[in-house]
Amino acid sequence: MRKLQRLEILGFMWCSSVEELPDEIGELKELRLLDLTDCDNLRRIPVNLIGRLKKLEELLIGDGSFEGWDVVGCDSTEGMNASLTELNSLSHLAVLSLKIPKVECIPRDFVFPRLLKYDIVLRNGYSNRGYPTSTRLCLGDISAASLNAKTFEQLFPTVSLIDFGNIEGSLTKFLKLK
Repeated sequence: MRKLQRLEILGFMWCSSVEELPDEIGELKELRLLDLTDCDNLRRIPVNLIGRLKKLEELLIGDGSFEGWDVVGCDSTEGMNASLTELNSLSHLAVLSLKIPKVECIPRDFVFPRLLKYDIVLRNGYSNRGYPTSTRLCLGDISAASLNAKTFEQLFPTVSLIDFGNIEGSLTKFLKLK
């Protein structure tokens, strides 16, 4: 990777052979876009790989890719995978596409950063979307009581579509926006 120090865009779209990202990707200090869309066999993103990409503006993991976000109490590889908290160290991040399979994968005090475009899926099922062209939250197959509105508060002012599917319980507390 030393020879690629000026690389700004790295894409692995539809690469079903990619099971693990090399930790050396974190050394790409000029990287602005990382696209892992539809890497359906991606099981591991090393801890702090994403957090080291300080110039990253676009992170596209998508709905058909990585689901192994690491956090205590989440089915994962026990400290071997990236955590959503790494997103907060990316001050240039503007576009985000990702899937979180379970609400338990979201750290208790985590808050999504301010984003220009996003497609964030929080559900176990599939919700096919490509590159985020707007601001969408897709929440499903979860209990309303398990949702923390603070996690999403930075996104609420810009969200253009919230897709609720198979939510158990009342959403009143979640939807009480300031």
